[in-house]
Amino acid sequence: MARLIWLLLGLVAVLQVAQADPLTNQTTQVAQVGTLANQTKESPPHCAAVNRTINLETLANGKKYFFSRWYVLTFDLAIAGCKEFGLHLAHPKNQADLDALHKRADYYDEHWWFYGARNFAEPGEAFDYRWEDGTKLEENSPLWGEGADLSRGCVDLWIRVDSKLRTSDCTRPQFFVCEVPAECY
Repeated sequence: MARLIWLLLGLVAVLQVAQADPLTNQTTQVAQVGTLANQTKESPPHCAAVNRTINLETLANGKKYFFSRWYVLTFDLAIAGCKEFGLHLAHPKNQADLDALHKRADYYDEHWWFYGARNFAEPGEAFDYRWEDGTKLEENSPLWGEGADLSRGCVDLWIRVDSKLRTSDCTRPQFFVCEVPAECY
């Protein structure tokens, strides 16, 4: 099912190469993974997977992202979907990344977006949120929104509140953001 969604998405993505951006009042080219000019022969082997046609957007932080604007998935399916294109769920590890993602997500007017971190603590254990790459997301990080309920399983952004991390149930389908791995630019 998820594979079919991604195939359909790829067909739609091929048709959209340029778009008007009301945030900048300019027409911006939407990068296609298959034509990433910065991908070199020195790129790690896994970067070869980042060569399928899918629309990416380069945000103010200089990173490339894919926003699932047409459908929602659970956290685990979102991870699998991103990996299918050689991407990973977004890892906004600083406020500049969060601000850039929040601004673009707000433009799409969808309320909830998954990012690539989850709580690995067993029931009754202490907080243990980690990004997909294994980096710890500290409980006292300034990236957490005020009053974020850290007892829920997966990290997301709720655009109606602020440009901070929140949490939600991993099994609740919602929109998500994929990111091109930094080493694949």
